[in-house]
Amino acid sequence: QCPYHGWTYKNTGDLIGVPAQEEVYGASVDKAQWNLTPVPRLESYNGLVFGCLDDAAPTLVEYLGDMAWYIDLFTKRSAGGLEVHGEPQRWVIDANWKLAA
Repeated sequence: QCPYHGWTYKNTGDLIGVPAQEEVYGASVDKAQWNLTPVPRLESYNGLVFGCLDDAAPTLVEYLGDMAWYIDLFTKRSAGGLEVHGEPQRWVIDANWKLAA
């Protein structure tokens, strides 16, 4: 489920639920036009999962470059792994929200 709009998708990426569809959008939503886009390449680094829409892009490790060192500092603090507790942290940034997400 999208935490912003509340839209619900099947694990196939098909849109199956739009809250208050008639009230918000005025007419029926053509759900087939709003299915999720498949991600051509998924890679993980230290348990973090990254999706890349450009199958011809550099590998994740190449893309991360020196930033991998900072991710290592955060994710390799304990041999037992990493567990996050508490409220999410929020920042205001002057950028496209997808960049930060």
